Amino acid sequence: CVFPLAAYMQGIWAATVATALIAGQRRGRRTGRLAVVGGAHGGLLVWPGGFEVRRDEPHVPRPGGPGGALPNYRCYRCGDGAWLFFGAFSAAFIGRGLRAVGAGDVLADPRVGGDPARVRDAANIGWITTLLEALFRRRPRAEWVKLLEAADVPVADVGETGEWLDNEQVRALGLRAELGGAVMPGVFVGLSGTPASLRRPAAERPEAIADVARGWPPRPPADCAGPGGPAELPLGGLRVLDLGTIIAGPYVGALLGELGAEVLKIERPPVGDEYRTAHAGRGGVGFPGFNRGKRSLMLDLARGGRDVFLGLARSADVVVDNYRPGVAARLGISRDQLAAVNPGITGVSVSAFGDAGPLCDRPGFDPVIQAMSGIMRTQAGPDEADSPVFLTVPVNDVIAAGLAALGACAALAVRARTAHGQQVSVTLCAASCLVQSEHLVRFAGRPPTPDGGRDFPGPGPLDRLYQAADGWVRLAGTGQHAKDGLAEVVAGLPVAEVLRRAASAGVPAVRARQASELAGDLQLIRHGLLAVIEPDASGAAVAGPGHGLELPSMDRPPPGPPPRPGEHSRAILLEAGLDPSEVLRLERAGVVFSGG
Repeated sequence: CVFPLAAYMQGIWAATVATALIAGQRRGRRTGRLAVVGGAHGGLLVWPGGFEVRRDEPHVPRPGGPGGALPNYRCYRCGDGAWLFFGAFSAAFIGRGLRAVGAGDVLADPRVGGDPARVRDAANIGWITTLLEALFRRRPRAEWVKLLEAADVPVADVGETGEWLDNEQVRALGLRAELGGAVMPGVFVGLSGTPASLRRPAAERPEAIADVARGWPPRPPADCAGPGGPAELPLGGLRVLDLGTIIAGPYVGALLGELGAEVLKIERPPVGDEYRTAHAGRGGVGFPGFNRGKRSLMLDLARGGRDVFLGLARSADVVVDNYRPGVAARLGISRDQLAAVNPGITGVSVSAFGDAGPLCDRPGFDPVIQAMSGIMRTQAGPDEADSPVFLTVPVNDVIAAGLAALGACAALAVRARTAHGQQVSVTLCAASCLVQSEHLVRFAGRPPTPDGGRDFPGPGPLDRLYQAADGWVRLAGTGQHAKDGLAEVVAGLPVAEVLRRAASAGVPAVRARQASELAGDLQLIRHGLLAVIEPDASGAAVAGPGHGLELPSMDRPPPGPPPRPGEHSRAILLEAGLDPSEVLRLERAGVVFSGG
């Protein structure tokens, strides 16, 4: 990957944890004085699905090539040679998208049987992809984009590297800033009550601590309860109502749950979060990591569930959604409506394009933003003949979720002083600006940024992947000068010898592993990054994602599994004070679904 995603997530998460500790101390929580967020935690949080491993599971190459694995969710080259991303992820979008491009007959084919979700079946991927490739070649990109936008189907041009800050949508969201002669991304997190701002450019030289701290207000006395009992998670005792679907919204809830909050996953009947059944019914590979430890309530807000939800909101602290702008208001649960029943509640909204600009009403998923922001082209390299690269990790979703969790903790820290909640807003556009910071910031004398490629080994001769005689190694050194023929030398040596020689030369190096090899990593298990599901003599036969931070003052059990759809519906409603007969009435009316 061209972008240092794990390092970005590590930094965002460290800021989130620090802010949560402040919020917890202000509430009188015994939070302890140390939390550890390592680089491995950043890697875990960027893609928890990569930590769902079986020791002997064979490595299966990702099908579909660099442009995408599914016919409904991939890059296509158009008649004028330009590329677009066809983003029909959900069943509703698949049906509309196929009809919009003139492929409605696919739905009537016996192999699909009228079910749009079966377009994603393994047996159907090949022939449908071939058919759509031929179709998209018949018209120029602008015509296809116009047709798909008219059908309200997610679609995007594949944008060029480094141009995203000039986009009209980015400007409308305040994500382009000019400071000290430099152009850079603006503020990533919107806070309605305590908005952030860029105050000054980066210092040209190191500054003394006294100069940096001049003008800071005195630190208020600590409210932390201090010693006298076991350490507590900073968000313990708080409740989150999680309305999110797919990845970005649910992941905000999971991150807040990692910090101690109780999270109720509010799902729409009858099937719940569509990410459970995506990819031919197998579910999204990251679903457990994005939903672990939650409880599930299946509640139809559009068919009489609004009053039930508002009743839950009276005792909640945070409500998370990833609706398009205006949806929450149509459902009767807008920020103002929530504040009317609970002035201290914090709303957190993650959307593709926000509530301003020319694209604010458009649907959008992570790869739609990957495409239009230049991420796909940067990763693929400058050769337009090569397919854009659809990053397997949903980079904008996970980075946006991290930013939203940071905003939620900031709002909770403020609420501890004011007793008032506020609205936190984050967009996938903002996440894409952060991900591409190195490629987007402009200033006089800026050094060139690395171009990607179909198979990008790394940005420099000492900072890249090399294939050895019995596997792959990753060097992580600095400098542009390396021994001539280094690749040929490494290719003739076993990995262990490459690592020994690199260490003797002072160059950091590690074996590059397949996911199945993680199950035997006792270091990851010891530090809680891997949760052992089925142990064996040398680690784990089956493991899952563990905790995203280490708290030396606490012993914590592994994260719980994700809930089954509606698994906790009755229990949640009875706890909220509803009479059992009323719960039964709601079930019979189809407003609430219970069970598993």
